[in-house]
Amino acid sequence: MPAALTLHLRTIRAWNPDTRQLHGLACALFEGDDADHTAQQKLFTVQQPTAQSPTALRLRATWYGARAVPGTALEPRLLRLGNTRCQVIRTELRTESFAALAAAGPTTRATLTFRSPTYFQRSGEPDLTPDPALILGSHRRSWNTGVGPDSPLHIDDTAWQDLQGALRIDHLNLTTTTRDSGYDRLRTGFTGTITLRLARTTPPHTAHLLATLTRFAPYAGTGAGTTHGFGATTSVMVGERSDTARHGPQRGSAPPPAPQDEDHACNRTTDTSPSVTPSRAAHQSSSTPRPTRK
Repeated sequence: MPAALTLHLRTIRAWNPDTRQLHGLACALFEGDDADHTAQQKLFTVQQPTAQSPTALRLRATWYGARAVPGTALEPRLLRLGNTRCQVIRTELRTESFAALAAAGPTTRATLTFRSPTYFQRSGEPDLTPDPALILGSHRRSWNTGVGPDSPLHIDDTAWQDLQGALRIDHLNLTTTTRDSGYDRLRTGFTGTITLRLARTTPPHTAHLLATLTRFAPYAGTGAGTTHGFGATTSVMVGERSDTARHGPQRGSAPPPAPQDEDHACNRTTDTSPSVTPSRAAHQSSSTPRPTRK
């Protein structure tokens, strides 16, 4: 089930993790310390942490697997990364089921904000082209990986081709940014905003698909390197206020409401403070078209 996590971490000394350490931290959280971290497809993303104090960090990460968030990302524990130790103090969790995301009302316009360098891979080469088909295509691949090939929510090629053919760029404000890739070289990507719209003759089922992928984008991130802090994305659909962008930067940590049914947004805070500081919904109405199974 897609989930957005905010983890409050405490370190034994001032620490600003580099890209390789950030990836290692994410793998330890979602895969465990002893897991095989060489798998090509990973169902999580991570963003560069923000410092609350020299030894306190706030880390944002997401999960988009069909099963629940791994317990390793929620439990209180001490993480060891090289010569650095990092304690998970508290975790804030927000979940939405794939069915709830797919049940979103249709939209003909959506704005995506890329909050960390974003790029794509083409034939082994980095590509910085902000092509709508590349952007939403990466979201579709992550969505299909998350729901699985046999799910009724799987977005088939026909539905995707309809959306791809209807996509237009309405506005963009992008710049290039360079940061450490984690592989002893720098990586350049674009940051900023892009607003996409659909052609005027677009059918309703395609507008529903745009809404689904727009709502899912913050969970999946955009492009390559999302498990290394690249491609962090927030989104706003037409009719939504820009100051309530999905999964935008949070200020403070007010107590969340009680958990709800799994087909609705669910918020939960897990206090792990140590004692010592160290396609479409299957259940939606028949008036809403659903993607055809492959």
